Amino acid sequence: MSTQSFVSRQTSNRVNNAAREAAVITLTLFTRENEKPIYTRKSYVSKQKLFECQNNYENGYLVIEAKLLRFLDEVVVSRGNLKKGPNPDGTFQELKMEPILQYIKAVVDLYASQASRNLSSEPSVRGKALQA
Repeated sequence: MSTQSFVSRQTSNRVNNAAREAAVITLTLFTRENEKPIYTRKSYVSKQKLFECQNNYENGYLVIEAKLLRFLDEVVVSRGNLKKGPNPDGTFQELKMEPILQYIKAVVDLYASQASRNLSSEPSVRGKALQA
């Protein structure tokens, strides 16, 4: 067997393996997504879309800890509690911790999906700054 055909076969095997692995990951993520309760999915999707729309970065909406912290600071916390309505002075009531945690969970879920697809090189989005 010639060296060229051996290398060609190896390359072909790598491509086939990568395609199969990508298909398995896509199917697994799709299955995992569909097993979530419907209200969790709806809640996550709305929060993830808000995160995606608020990030004007060259790498799009890839999740990293710094972007998540900025999103929480500039969008989520600064808006306050929209459900309770404005105070008499026009400001909104401060958010409690649980709604903020819901935004974190939704964006971390987006990160997990990106990491599974090898789109993100971040080791974890829940770093020391987020835990503070």
